[in-house]
Amino acid sequence: LYGHLMGEHVLEAIGHIWKGAIRDSDFLSRIDEAKFAAVMPDTPTRDACNVAEILRKTLEHHVFVMDGKDVTCKVTIGVAGILPDDTTSDAILDRAFQALEETRKGGGVCCALGM
Repeated sequence: LYGHLMGEHVLEAIGHIWKGAIRDSDFLSRIDEAKFAAVMPDTPTRDACNVAEILRKTLEHHVFVMDGKDVTCKVTIGVAGILPDDTTSDAILDRAFQALEETRKGGGVCCALGM
């Protein structure tokens, strides 16, 4: 609706909004065209889900102004913890992405836990 440049602007803003909502010890990075990853050391998976829900709601309540119009965004977030058998970060990201996609297919806008 608003084009690629506006999408980039919104994604940059999301990064800044979320960076301000996490701890200094956490790491947030954009890892794909429209995907972010957060690494939250020493955080139980359930607590990470709670943080993800706070991030989702923070963004949902943020108003972007585009061409003089107020615009809001909604996101779906996939969360995955480290399992004993994980040998690479890819396994963790795959579970988070799988949870994200399953939730999206169901039409959900929420946080989903990948097991």
